[in-house]
This record gives sequence, structure tokens and C-alpha cells, in this order.
Amino acid sequence: VPEWKIAAPVGGSIGLTSGIIGVGGGIFLSPILLLKRWATPKGAAATSALFVWVNSLAGLGGATLSNQLVVDLEVLLPFAGAVLVGGFVGSRYGAEIAPQHMVRRLLVIVLLIAATKRILDLVL
Repeated sequence: VPEWKIAAPVGGSIGLTSGIIGVGGGIFLSPILLLKRWATPKGAAATSALFVWVNSLAGLGGATLSNQLVVDLEVLLPFAGAVLVGGFVGSRYGAEIAPQHMVRRLLVIVLLIAATKRILDLVL
């Protein structure tokens, strides 16, 4: 487990970077947690999910304070219920049923897809 003097600047840097480029901070946090062996794959997934939530809340706060928050309820509402159900089922499955190696492989796949998308966005 990292000490506060290490975790604070790492977490702050990830939050700043993800806020600037507009992606969830978990995409940066998960590899760090795993590479530094600060968490298991399941622990990294859970920590990153909470990190994304906190980072998203901060982003919403910033958008609200700058009067740039635009929420289209016609778009949001159809997804909200499905996301809640999917998130609940997925988190229960990942925490209680899925073996560590499966969670690790899924995490690698998600990170590779996200990285590929970002690279393609920069190039194209």
C-alpha cells in the first residue's frame, strides 16, 4: 500500500490529467496499481471504479461552477437504468465469482481498447 506522500501526488496527477483530456482516471490508475503491486486485479478494478466516480463528480462540479453543464435527459435516462443494473451485476460477478486471472485479462483488454482509441483520435 503506498504511503500518503506517494499516493497524493500520484492521485492528483491522474485526476488533473484525466480532467484535461476528458477520460476516466481509472484508465491511468489501474495500470499503476498493478505495476507497483499496490493492489490485486480485483482490488485495482474496485479502486479505479471509485476513483472514476470521484473524478466524475469533480468534473461535474467544475462544469456546474463554470456554467457549462449541459445534461440532456432524453439521452441520459434510457442509459441510466441499464448502466445501474449492468454495473451492479458486473461488480457482483467480478467480486464474488470471477477468478483473478479473468479480471486481469478483462482489464488488459479494456485498457488496450482505450489506449488504441486515444492513439487513433490523435492520429486521425
